[in-house]
Amino acid sequence: MRAFFFFLCLSGALSLAAQTDSVEAYPNPFCDSTMIRIILHQTDTVNLTAFSMNGAVVKVIYQDTVLRPGTYLSTFDGTSLDQGIYILRFSTGTTLKIYRIVKSCSPQSIDSDPLSNSLSFFPNPVSHILNIPFEGKKRVTVMGANGQLVRSEWITENSIDLSGIEAGVYWVRVNDEQGRVLGSERVVKLE
Repeated sequence: MRAFFFFLCLSGALSLAAQTDSVEAYPNPFCDSTMIRIILHQTDTVNLTAFSMNGAVVKVIYQDTVLRPGTYLSTFDGTSLDQGIYILRFSTGTTLKIYRIVKSCSPQSIDSDPLSNSLSFFPNPVSHILNIPFEGKKRVTVMGANGQLVRSEWITENSIDLSGIEAGVYWVRVNDEQGRVLGSERVVKLE
């Protein structure tokens, strides 16, 4: 179990490949279920397991499964799980990634933002690149937990690089060119 928590402290990823395989979950936090997406860049043996915070196996999604390059989606059913933090451990022959998912069914965490059911920035928590599912030119504003403006910029792509921002909890808002709010979400930035 100590080895498991040692990997957790790596802030998410150890990669040996030039093109890294990846794992994401959305929505995150989730209430009943979340969609887990893995992206493979080459044929490889895949292991994907969900753990509770005490290290107990909650669900084995892939175990020594050979998959071809591509994107794979799996629904993670958390209806029987207690609310809390769970860990996804994703490994291939060249990649090891640890990803946190949060089960939270409280009205405040899921329904406090009326756009939360139609929007999902991912991955969340994020280390570097945050994907934003809106087309066209948009203003992305990142605010600190204390309400201080951390970053605001216009982008046309569907992602923003947050690697220059310190680890912490932030509020990310996206506006269109007319100033309408397209979405806003709490985002956890990892080191």
